[in-house]
Amino acid sequence: MKEDNDLLVRACGGDTRAFETLVKSRYDKYFAFALSFSGGNYNNARDVLQNALLKSFIAIKKFKMQSSFDTWMWKIIKNEYVASANKKNVRNKIYAEDLSYDFEDVSVNHVDDLVEMERHCKLYELLGEMPLKYREAIVLIDINELSYEDASVLAGVSKTAICSRYLRGRKMLFTLMEKHSKWFV
Repeated sequence: MKEDNDLLVRACGGDTRAFETLVKSRYDKYFAFALSFSGGNYNNARDVLQNALLKSFIAIKKFKMQSSFDTWMWKIIKNEYVASANKKNVRNKIYAEDLSYDFEDVSVNHVDDLVEMERHCKLYELLGEMPLKYREAIVLIDINELSYEDASVLAGVSKTAICSRYLRGRKMLFTLMEKHSKWFV
């Protein structure tokens, strides 16, 4: 943690390598966050994250350390997703080219992995069909395993509001899953 704090201080001071090291150590987590907001659309998540990283690099000198670096980044990623979705009127669908799996290497041992991958893809697709405020609550609490307090800070709403959105979102998601029950047996 102290090492991350040192990197953050150096990055805020203009040290490009410190910023790069800080982001590289968290890249997978940030990409998973962008992917879950993008409804599993790999290309859209990649574009959103790339733009968010660029914006955060430009703005890092203004980071006031009043929140964690992750909280700050998650807000930038979320805002970038909302901006790109508004610009493109994005439909969060998964396309075959978004799935990267070598099907020639499939053996009996990999069948369960493929089924699980398909379930995850379908789940992300269903998340993409939900209104953003409910999707956000589920992504923050279930997928990123944040507390209600941390999720409320990231979403910019009260703890009561995030709890309400989370419960309503889960109800919506379960309804969608029932409609597509063949994927979730």
